[in-house]
Amino acid sequence: MKNRIWYILGVILVLVFFQSCYEDEGNYSYTELATIDIAGIESLYTKRNLVDSLNIPVTIITDFKSEDLKFAWFIYDESKVDYVNAVKVDTISYEKDLNYCVTADPGTYVLTLKVEHAVNRYAVYKSVTLQVVTEFSRGFYILKETADGNTDLDFCSDALEMGYDIFATTKGGVLKGKPLFLSQMMDHPYVDPVSHSRTYGHAVGLTTTEDLCLLRTTDLATIHTGKTMFYGGMAATPRRLARGWQCGFCFSEDGIYLVKVGAAGSGILGVPKWAGRSVKWVAYDKFSQMTSGFLCFDETNREFIFISTMSASGSLVTYTGDDAAYQPKGITDSCLYMGMSYFSDIKNTAYALFESPDGTRCLYEVRHASNSAPANPIKSVKVIDHRMKLSKATMFSVCAFDAPLMYFLSEGKVYYYSFQDESEREILLPGIGAGETINYVANKYWSSVYRSYSHDRDWLVVGTTTGNNDYKLYFYRIRGGTPDGEPVYVVRGTGKVADVQYMYSQWYKNDEFKYQTYSSYPKMGLCY
Repeated sequence: MKNRIWYILGVILVLVFFQSCYEDEGNYSYTELATIDIAGIESLYTKRNLVDSLNIPVTIITDFKSEDLKFAWFIYDESKVDYVNAVKVDTISYEKDLNYCVTADPGTYVLTLKVEHAVNRYAVYKSVTLQVVTEFSRGFYILKETADGNTDLDFCSDALEMGYDIFATTKGGVLKGKPLFLSQMMDHPYVDPVSHSRTYGHAVGLTTTEDLCLLRTTDLATIHTGKTMFYGGMAATPRRLARGWQCGFCFSEDGIYLVKVGAAGSGILGVPKWAGRSVKWVAYDKFSQMTSGFLCFDETNREFIFISTMSASGSLVTYTGDDAAYQPKGITDSCLYMGMSYFSDIKNTAYALFESPDGTRCLYEVRHASNSAPANPIKSVKVIDHRMKLSKATMFSVCAFDAPLMYFLSEGKVYYYSFQDESEREILLPGIGAGETINYVANKYWSSVYRSYSHDRDWLVVGTTTGNNDYKLYFYRIRGGTPDGEPVYVVRGTGKVADVQYMYSQWYKNDEFKYQTYSSYPKMGLCY
């Protein structure tokens, strides 16, 4: 046993001796591989198709020899990426600096530069967003009444380039009926008038007392009229169009139609989703995704209703009267206006102005609480003193974000009514010329959170006329609900202004609309 132990100890000593004598003569000095860095490229480019060129000078930072580098620029349509089918990628240049005449159709594209070493095949990539637009892609549309009592449309781009009388000059004639509303119909399904394939895209929606129309915002192609939007033709007078979170709506005198948005389709409507309901005034509740939808007044059934847009199929909520003083059903007065305030202290509260047959007006404060427990949404009803300007006012608009008030017109002047202290005060409007009569007022807003286009719009828009079938629109930035200095810009045209809406054709699919419903994104989303 002792001999075995001594044997093991001897082996260990021999191994230690040999290890101590071994010298590692390997060469462990490594040469760092050269890298390639790409500089000088912005994250977003916006260009007009068939008009602009995209010129991008690139700086390459590397220790490689310049003659050993190869370059390639690729472009593909972002909307065609579905992570299932292969997307078509086009190579548009093999030069380091890009000089590309923009021929791509309007849309959002991914533009990628590949820099590759010709010998060792080491490569790096740099991708950016290219937004291809037209002259109609970004700006505000002006719905107006013509001299003969019908409807036409003007357009003003962000560069203040005007397009007048779009229907009369490009559609063969004006749209029949007096103008009602303009609507921002993002991701609306339709059949492409050129390729005849089902698709979807952004459209501006017009409704009149006799007809409706949807125009594609990239080129103002007509994608639907009252004759083509319904199977069998338009059966009832339209009231307005509106876009919800996951569905779009057509409100008419015989019911409410629904269509799924954000996916390819025809956009043709069958029977009403909810027949026998007539809605003109809607207020969009976007406080959270749990209650996303429209507060409406149903003129046929004389009651407040809520239409959830949380799913593509929608759902309708009716209310119970748990307070004898304020019943959400059986309201016999006429609804003159309803708008939503997102002001921080009263966020997502709708204000509806009603008038009785004897001329008495009441202001309803309405708030939707829950789809699962549809309690009475009416929080208060205030009778408007007949001595107040609001009791005889002719046009109304809730200030959406900036202050707890409602604008209105009275005797050719703009006033506001405070929801907090029930006072009213005239608003001074710098820049309006002598001899002009004010006949339009509205708070219009727009912003896009998902894209790099961050120029928020939150305007007080005031329209005037000299009485010669003309209009001027003054756009004021607001602070505390009132104009913050001189108008940002002024535009003019013929006709009488009925509605104004800003459109931006690169709104990012349905996801962006979803995130507009969070209260952490103020001044975001569509304007109703």
